Amino acid sequence: MNTEQLLTETWDFSPGLLLSIVSMGALYGYRINFRFTRQSVWFLAGLALLLLTLASPLHFLGEGYLFSAHMAQHMLLLLVVPPLLLAGIPAEIFGKNFKAKFKIPPALCWVLGVAIMWFWHIPTIFNATMPTNSGIPICGIDAGPFAGLLHGAQTGTLLVAGLFFCWPILSPLPSHRLPDLKGIAYLFLACIGCSLLGLGITFSSHQLYSAYGSPIDPTGAMHLVRQTWGITPAADQQIGGLLMWVPGCFIYVSAALFLLGRWFGEENYKIGLSD
Repeated sequence: MNTEQLLTETWDFSPGLLLSIVSMGALYGYRINFRFTRQSVWFLAGLALLLLTLASPLHFLGEGYLFSAHMAQHMLLLLVVPPLLLAGIPAEIFGKNFKAKFKIPPALCWVLGVAIMWFWHIPTIFNATMPTNSGIPICGIDAGPFAGLLHGAQTGTLLVAGLFFCWPILSPLPSHRLPDLKGIAYLFLACIGCSLLGLGITFSSHQLYSAYGSPIDPTGAMHLVRQTWGITPAADQQIGGLLMWVPGCFIYVSAALFLLGRWFGEENYKIGLSD
């Protein structure tokens, strides 16, 4: 396999994935009475990016060839797709009962977002989700037959965790959002959690994710990765850790700086009114 073949022949639009994406789009359309607006573009962009994340060559590489590709998928599922989806949801979708009674505690959202991210990157758990694993045990039980289910659970829970995490910052309901200063603290603490995980992976002295060391290679893509591209298992793990650490934290900090700028603007406006 060469790079051109990888980019053109490894797309995988599975029926299950397409059904899920179409169902999400149909439900969204139904809830807005199929009156699509400029705001809807954000939601549709989120669905399109979700499809690309799970059907493109990036997904193929992440399935057993490059840990860094898998990490890029995780960053998209946690930190890019959820904000797009939430930005495209109008407040009118939610009924009065939801607005009044179902206010999700920000602390719970933070814990879900960060804890689920850490959980799926515990080496034993992560390796067991890989379709190429060869019977990696969890608590003494062979996880091999359940790798597909675990992998699906990983993907789904990362997306849901991302939605929960983003809710106190980007909720379509203003009453459910954190005040700007609390939002800044919320994001900076998440940046610390993301950085610690990324640093631990980047500077580990041994291979944490053995599923990428000698995976089953029916397509011959490993020769492309190792020989043509020159990506060793050690370099791959370091790149993956850096993706978690640098771009991940960059997103958190950028959002925090946006909130800080908005807070300063509002404070200056209040000062102007008082003068």
